[in-house]
Amino acid sequence: MHKKTAGRGTRERILVHAARHFAQKGYNATSLREITRDARANSASLHYHFGSKAELYREVMDPLRRRLSEERHQALQAISPKLTGARRVKAIVRAYVGPHIRLCSEPEAENYLHIVARATSESHYPPEIQIPAEINTLRGHFVQALCDALPGTPRDLVIRAFSCTVDLMALAPVDTCYQALTGRSPWPKDPDALIDLVVDFCTAGILAVCKRS
Repeated sequence: MHKKTAGRGTRERILVHAARHFAQKGYNATSLREITRDARANSASLHYHFGSKAELYREVMDPLRRRLSEERHQALQAISPKLTGARRVKAIVRAYVGPHIRLCSEPEAENYLHIVARATSESHYPPEIQIPAEINTLRGHFVQALCDALPGTPRDLVIRAFSCTVDLMALAPVDTCYQALTGRSPWPKDPDALIDLVVDFCTAGILAVCKRS
């Protein structure tokens, strides 16, 4: 029993320090040696619990990924069929953006949000840690919902607009441009206010570009 408890403790320490390193440095620059050192573990323990750096990354990310996917799915399903046009587009955008930015109120999610922002702004991530298929499937449902709300708009244009929304959502809580211009931390004291800003901005953008099609 003691060995099992110790094993769980080692595993949790590795996850905590891996999340911190991935958040601070990104995937490529993070060293497994640094993680094991900070977690007071060894490489054998890391490989026993996770097998590889890519699997460790997935274990860090997957719990909140799964939670957000479920919250987004439920929010999309809950949109009233009576909403049409711009109001429907806004509700769809909020259903996707809201759960992510709302995590800013949870201290234990801070590393996750920084990792997502890094993954959004950096390129050359290896294929084994790309966005899981089930997340892209869910994104496809949101794209289809937007297409249905904007009949006649080319699907490729909707995808471009939705992609811009996803990128802004990921970067807004850690926006270095905002920090440079204001001298203040971009981390929102009021996540709901940032949600409203991002939703209003992205909805207006989607409607504007789709109107031109």
